[in-house]
Amino acid sequence: MPTIVTGHFQQQAAARTALDTLTAAGFPVDQLASFFVNPAGQHDLTPVGGDEKASLGLENAGNGAAAGAAIGGAIGIAAGLAAMEALGPGAAFAAAGAGAYVGSLIGAVGNMSDQAQDAPAQADSHRQSGMQVAAAAPSVAQQEAAIRILRQCGAIDIEQPEGTIVAGDWSDFDPLSTLQRVRA
Repeated sequence: MPTIVTGHFQQQAAARTALDTLTAAGFPVDQLASFFVNPAGQHDLTPVGGDEKASLGLENAGNGAAAGAAIGGAIGIAAGLAAMEALGPGAAFAAAGAGAYVGSLIGAVGNMSDQAQDAPAQADSHRQSGMQVAAAAPSVAQQEAAIRILRQCGAIDIEQPEGTIVAGDWSDFDPLSTLQRVRA
């Protein structure tokens, strides 16, 4: 599979300049691709959208919600029974329902894991949202020229994956593949 040299741009105008510069340097237009990389989680790779079948950090939220509902409901019943004389017989049911609702919310939120501690590692190894410019570069000289041009045009996260660009479309691009930056 041929090598592709690709770079990330935050501005569409900079990506356009890189494409024009690559074309002027002799890269065939049909071997260049430019496209927008969606933010993480929004790549529409599953039948219901998104990137994963389940949201990270929510594995135990259901158990927490159930436990919280049971505890909150029991507290609500006790409070409702105490208030039943003043508020009537429906107070126990209303208090039980309110307690179960609040308890399930607290239980679910309390059992969600904190994914923020993993964010720096993920951000370092995955593509950022923004414009991507790619050039098919089968020879070492073409790879070096493409890297130089992308750097001059302000690209960040330049990498050299393998892939296929046909008629301006990088058909086998995987937005979730691990980013492997070209070193300076």
